[in-house]
Amino acid sequence: MTYHVCLAIDGSFVGGGQRHVLDLARDLKKNGLSVTVFTSEKGAFSIFLEKNAIPYRIIPMGKFPAPWRLPAWKTALRELNPDLLHLHGGMAGFWGLWASGGNPPYKIVYTIHGVHYIHQPFFLYRWVRWFLDLLLKNRADRVICVSEHDAGWVRKLKIADPEKIRVIHNGINILPMPDTPSSISSVVLPPDAFVVVVIGRLSFEKGQRYAIEAMSQLVKKHPSIHLLIVGDGEEKPSLEKRVERLNLKNNVHFLGFRRDVPSILGFADLNFMPSLWEGLPLSLLEAMAGGLPSVATRVGGVPEIVQDGVEAILVPPKNPGQMAKAIERLYLDSEFRSQMGLSARRKAQSFEQSKSYARTREIYKDLLNQ
Repeated sequence: MTYHVCLAIDGSFVGGGQRHVLDLARDLKKNGLSVTVFTSEKGAFSIFLEKNAIPYRIIPMGKFPAPWRLPAWKTALRELNPDLLHLHGGMAGFWGLWASGGNPPYKIVYTIHGVHYIHQPFFLYRWVRWFLDLLLKNRADRVICVSEHDAGWVRKLKIADPEKIRVIHNGINILPMPDTPSSISSVVLPPDAFVVVVIGRLSFEKGQRYAIEAMSQLVKKHPSIHLLIVGDGEEKPSLEKRVERLNLKNNVHFLGFRRDVPSILGFADLNFMPSLWEGLPLSLLEAMAGGLPSVATRVGGVPEIVQDGVEAILVPPKNPGQMAKAIERLYLDSEFRSQMGLSARRKAQSFEQSKSYARTREIYKDLLNQ
């Protein structure tokens, strides 16, 4: 018997959660399951699904609850009649749990990629999201958290039955160390450039503006340091204005969305993750797998990935001064930088993607056998 699994996540962009769902869908297909992905709109993510021959449906999700979106969910679930519905992230989780009712004919797994609403500044927004989570808490058969940090918040907020919670760290595909390219086609840098790379969607929580502020301090002493910002998003215009205001156009370069991230990592000397909050960041794991030392903020599940001073230097979020000091330390000490890269590569082996997805399939198997 071939089981049919529906995976759901919002967003038309290709962020960490979308990449996780794409790779999980490919893994499930490889292991003989039928897969359909629900996504909120056409865009880069749906293009990747098409290229990988993964069926998908566009189902409206939005950023706030709106009852008129519910019939589309009910119709899709009735027509597809899955054996298991796997929801990823807050909005997909909310709609999938609500549309499924109290006793659906399929099993439900809900992966929480970070309890992000606790970081929002508006109390009413936080309270409403928490209240909705409480109303729907008993509808999922299993709740997967991508870090112990998130699992702690889920227990504290009482938004899932503790007996249903499982922690499965995100995984990555560990590839051979890439050859170091001599250049990146879209950027021409001086021969003595020390290249720092920030990879992630250009959005508020990713903290790129603090990376730019740190650069404004660094280049005064070390003009050979260059920052590559990889990604696209709604924050790009304000980030470009900040670079111009700080006179950093010669040292900060926007590369946009790129598909050759391994090559960019191979070209860089240092990975920088200035996020305000995270679940378990794939970008950090990928840099580690590429043997790249990192400076990263001590947020979310990051301390579960790296040990401070061994695989990365951890700094507080929103602190450009501490970020600049950490980058300068690695810039000045090539031996320390090299040792950290080797340690990071070794540590990345424990986050092999196949292990993560095997644990997810085990959860499916246990539920479907019931």
